[in-house]
Amino acid sequence: MKYKMMLCLCLIWLGIVNGKAQSCCATGSGCNYSVLPDLNKHMAGLRWTYSQYENRNFSLIPEQNGVKNHEMVNTLEAFARFNLPKRFQLSVFVPVTFIHQYSTLSDTHDRGLGDMSVLAQYQILDPKKFGVGRVKHQLRAGVGVKLPTGKYKTGKNDLYNTSVQLGSGSTDVLLSMIYSLSYRKLVMNARASYKLNTVNRYGFRFGDKAETGVRFSYVAKAGKITLMPMIGASYIYTQNNYNHHQPVYESYAHLLTANAGMEAYVKHFAFSVSVTPVVYNRVFTMAYRQLVSTEVGAFYLF
Repeated sequence: MKYKMMLCLCLIWLGIVNGKAQSCCATGSGCNYSVLPDLNKHMAGLRWTYSQYENRNFSLIPEQNGVKNHEMVNTLEAFARFNLPKRFQLSVFVPVTFIHQYSTLSDTHDRGLGDMSVLAQYQILDPKKFGVGRVKHQLRAGVGVKLPTGKYKTGKNDLYNTSVQLGSGSTDVLLSMIYSLSYRKLVMNARASYKLNTVNRYGFRFGDKAETGVRFSYVAKAGKITLMPMIGASYIYTQNNYNHHQPVYESYAHLLTANAGMEAYVKHFAFSVSVTPVVYNRVFTMAYRQLVSTEVGAFYLF
């Protein structure tokens, strides 16, 4: 049961962390959709994420073109995960996002429902069967869909919309893979994910997003509380956006982040906190520059 607890705690944080706003749209779980704890229980929870970004306007109005925007995004995401027969799990994510954008020309606020996501996951390697001694392995694969439930808007004078949005206006495909290795009190997780975007009804297509990451954690006991400090790193590559089938010039980006966090587990409850500073952010003319992200979560297994 100890290795199960270790995998549970680490997968809670690894799978749910980093659901911050994507470049150019705050669409809920985005590319970092979850592979949740490997327990024979259902799960529900809430997660709050705060992120800061900056970008520049690109408008047909000369005095607005090139103006730098500062954006603060708060997202409260509710989710539920249900165990299904034959090693399958089904996860549902419902975000509500609050956006504050300001510049020398304007100060605006927006809030509302973001893009909902549904993800089906399959356990390829069962840690009860794949392992020698205290070394345990787990491998999960997931496929899902992001629905255009969030608001997407564009102005008639915009060359393309670079503001943070509640939604992308498109139905997108989500793919994920996560591998976990545990030995005694140590856990290593490696993940890869891909978000395949489609064209929305305005003719705009956000660039596909690929992500890979690794995290290391250690399990410690403090009375009846299980604590798990974690550190890791993630790399994200975002491809060019497309406007009416034409590539938006230099809208791709590279992002390398570090992350550190802590989980606390008490009976059927788990609590998490993490911070994700940017290590390297190579952005181009039309792309966002992410500054920092932090999050807090609470989960219940039933």
